[in-house]
Amino acid sequence: MAGPTLPTSSSSSGVEFVYGVSVGDGVSAITASGFISVFAILCLVLMFVTTHRSLKFSRTGTHLLLYFGCLLLSDALRATGAIMNLRWITLGGVSNDTFCTVQGAITQAGNVSGAIWSFTIASHVFNLLFLRFESTRLMSFALVGFGWCFTAVVVLLGPATIETKERGPYFATSGEWCWITQNYRLEQLLLQHLFEGLSVLLSLIFYALTLIRVRGNLIKVNNRWTLRFLSKEDSWKLDLNRDYTDITSIGLVKHMIWYPVAYAILILPSAITRISAFSGTRPPFGVTVFVEFVFDLSGLVDVVLFVTLNQIFPDAGSQPAFNARRKTIDPGVMENGVSPFTLDKPVDPDSRSIRTINSVTPLNVS
Repeated sequence: MAGPTLPTSSSSSGVEFVYGVSVGDGVSAITASGFISVFAILCLVLMFVTTHRSLKFSRTGTHLLLYFGCLLLSDALRATGAIMNLRWITLGGVSNDTFCTVQGAITQAGNVSGAIWSFTIASHVFNLLFLRFESTRLMSFALVGFGWCFTAVVVLLGPATIETKERGPYFATSGEWCWITQNYRLEQLLLQHLFEGLSVLLSLIFYALTLIRVRGNLIKVNNRWTLRFLSKEDSWKLDLNRDYTDITSIGLVKHMIWYPVAYAILILPSAITRISAFSGTRPPFGVTVFVEFVFDLSGLVDVVLFVTLNQIFPDAGSQPAFNARRKTIDPGVMENGVSPFTLDKPVDPDSRSIRTINSVTPLNVS
């Protein structure tokens, strides 16, 4: 979350940016979106805790539940940053204090970690269905620890090593709320926007490759990758190199690809307004409110995708083995198919002496 490039105001109360009526209403709307996301996440948690509902993918060894939990925690951090605007609404403006610093840090932590876990889920699905590689539980916990430690390093890097007296505080008033200030625009780009952009781009690539792999369009023959797009009449050839894991997982991949798509839809408007602010063009405040309101609904969107994923995931009795090796197909068979053949009916030796009706010489009756 970041505001446009705006001049700050001051007052005797220590407020750096004074809210007008329209600004206060806009910030209130953004705060409401944060509450909506947190409420959706809490409802999801309570639903599974109180009803003891089991998740289809919780005991498959895929570690999807662990990574989704990290993603929802990121959404909660981002939403918390929006909810913290309540203090500025009460004060009638933003002030540079400890609370402001904490809001900026929490907001960046939510944004950076959200990008990390969105990409982690995409790469995990890629490993399972494209590479057919299942990571161990130890590897998954190590990855979770690394992801959160990396997030902490990125957040603390600014105030600990980059901040200077000449440019002022790293986390402070940035428009109508607190974030990385406009004096650190390069850091805004490299320490948040870059992660978000790479996450969307790489996730889309991974999901697209996984989809065409499980559909049979992308195959490996004689250690060479081949991309095939066949007509409807020849589409049966795609099934020759697919196995049970591919067939049962295609619906899963089609659903999972909506995660980076939804993430891109949520952050794209915000990225456009930020780039506009970098170029010196101030976007209308109403536009800023709209894009931040949409972006802070990411928790609600991820909850909806999470619930639907559990519904389309294969049942316990039909879940595929994600570490199964792919079958090898003869290139000639893959290209031309299997030639049809017939089996001759065994002949009974005792029947060889029996004449058929067609072999009987007709009688000439005059």
